[in-house]
Amino acid sequence: MNEPKPEILYKYRPLNKFTLDTLVSNQIYYPTPAKFNDPFDTKCSFSKNIEEASYEEAKRVFGSDADNMFVYKAGSSKSAATEKFIEELSQKGILSLCETKNNQLLWAHYASDHTGICIGFEVSSENSLGDSKHTHRVNYTGSYPSISQKSLGSPRYRKEAQHRVLHTKSKLWSYEQEWRCIYPEGDKVYDVPGRICEINFGCRTTTSDKSLVKKILAGSNLKFYQAELKQNDFGLKFRLA
Repeated sequence: MNEPKPEILYKYRPLNKFTLDTLVSNQIYYPTPAKFNDPFDTKCSFSKNIEEASYEEAKRVFGSDADNMFVYKAGSSKSAATEKFIEELSQKGILSLCETKNNQLLWAHYASDHTGICIGFEVSSENSLGDSKHTHRVNYTGSYPSISQKSLGSPRYRKEAQHRVLHTKSKLWSYEQEWRCIYPEGDKVYDVPGRICEINFGCRTTTSDKSLVKKILAGSNLKFYQAELKQNDFGLKFRLA
């Protein structure tokens, strides 16, 4: 699962209370999938044989791990693997980031029509953004990840399957160039996963908002940049602010 990572990962934000709290406290919220704006996020499909498999067959293949795949009711067995898998996914905390600061659509969608900011977090081997246990690039496909019976048969295979689901989205979202930093428990605030190393102001960020952000971060070892429209094409350029 090793992959080259950018030196900085970015979070597009409106300038509201929650964003200012992040800048003041160096902490940021990790939502669970239920809080996302995409209802298809973290969805998957299950192979038909998962529900049809008998306990005896699973016991033969997986040994004692089969006890984690089935529950018993009225003398029969019913697979609990899919329910457990979905429940574990629903509890994850996911911080969505972008590999670039000049994504015009993200400025419009997540930074209040270019009036907000784009926070740059440093990626290093010493923080969560540089740790492959937490942070990976999102893959964009045309269908849900398919989960097999084998994928649910042991903690190791289940973890690998969850990784696929957590890092797969519809190709319609590929413009987001997303990376995800994931913690086991979501709907919580954690320390920022990497040092805030730069603040990028949108091309419409007001002078008063820029002054407020600079005042909050006075004395911090970071850089401020101002986004500007390029003159001859649809693009953004940045200068020191």
